[in-house]
Amino acid sequence: MVTAGANQAFVNLVLTLCDAGDSVVMFAPYYFNAYMSFEMTGVTDILVGGCDPMTLHPDVDWLEKVLKENDPIPRLVTVVNPRNPSGAFIPRPMLEI
Repeated sequence: MVTAGANQAFVNLVLTLCDAGDSVVMFAPYYFNAYMSFEMTGVTDILVGGCDPMTLHPDVDWLEKVLKENDPIPRLVTVVNPRNPSGAFIPRPMLEI
């Protein structure tokens, strides 16, 4: 699909993968348009994880706990690399977990 930009592409992704009432995961700091995309498509359980304050890498331990313990399991985990708005890069080994 061709879109006018990443925001439109992200909204289309959320519309395709999520239903109203679904649970999703994202990490702070996050780009406000991603959060708004979830809200406007009816996602009601937006779980926001933290990050290491020095590296701004996502809290992988928190994510593993959420994926094991939440019922229902979140439908989508949002990972942006480089991180927007910080520009921090998530190292490949962390992305492969």
